[in-house]
Amino acid sequence: MPLVESHACRKPERPTPTEYPLKVEQVGALVRFARGNGQVASTHSGAVNVRCPGGLLLSVVEKASHMTALSLFAPSLFQTMRFHRLSILPGDRVRHGEETLRTGGLCLDLKGGERWSGIIHLEHVRGFSRNKLSPVKESLLTKGKKGGLVGLVGNREALNPFARWAWDRLKGAPAEGHEPPRLQGLSKVVGLGPGLTPSGDDFVTGALAGERIRQILWGSPYGFPIIDRHEIRSSLPKTSDAGKTLLWQALHGHFPCYLLEAIKGFAKTGGYRETGEVMSRAVAHGGTSGTDTLAGLVWYLAGC
Repeated sequence: MPLVESHACRKPERPTPTEYPLKVEQVGALVRFARGNGQVASTHSGAVNVRCPGGLLLSVVEKASHMTALSLFAPSLFQTMRFHRLSILPGDRVRHGEETLRTGGLCLDLKGGERWSGIIHLEHVRGFSRNKLSPVKESLLTKGKKGGLVGLVGNREALNPFARWAWDRLKGAPAEGHEPPRLQGLSKVVGLGPGLTPSGDDFVTGALAGERIRQILWGSPYGFPIIDRHEIRSSLPKTSDAGKTLLWQALHGHFPCYLLEAIKGFAKTGGYRETGEVMSRAVAHGGTSGTDTLAGLVWYLAGC
């Protein structure tokens, strides 16, 4: 007589992730622009990048510090994937609707997620002043990672080939004959350098953030040129999808979380030691992305 397993003795099976939607804790303010059918472009530790119509990337991230206005903060997705030993692979199809995002049998519920914008507001920069630029610049040169574009704000003798190429093209960049003056030439470094987001794209993003700080605190230019956005926008096709996504957001006034947190930290700090602590956290982002972005911010505010 064959053995029959008793239902009373059978171990309960783990629920499959398709049986319930996974909650998203934060939804980027620009995520609505990515709706439609897409495809997984790449996966990294704690991040899934989805290529959407138009070439922009929608990122699902495990850490809040990696948020952007085109991201979903969904730690439950990564926890579920580890628990069920599931994988999301490049090439997987993605369906992104108004309330859900589905891929590989997994469903993210976008309803109820807190809206995250990455826009720099007055409360973020209140307390920031021009006399704080010196400790910010010094801490960047001390703690910034080498290999990117940090040489553009100091120690030019140690410029690497990418930074030397950028220096030759940006040293004559300031204002053309406009009133207020217009800063042209940043488009020349779009797509420059290695990395998921090229160093040049990070640098331009930082410069745009510096301009936003100037607009909030000092209103009219007061000697600061206005960045020519048209030439940057026209150069987006020559960089990577990740770089294009970063710059597209910055051109619309939305900046990544780590940069926003650094700006808020600089506004609150009162000395070199505290500024250095904020800088250490900022430059830890990515390979040289944090360093390059802060270099662009300092280059605009201190150099221009």
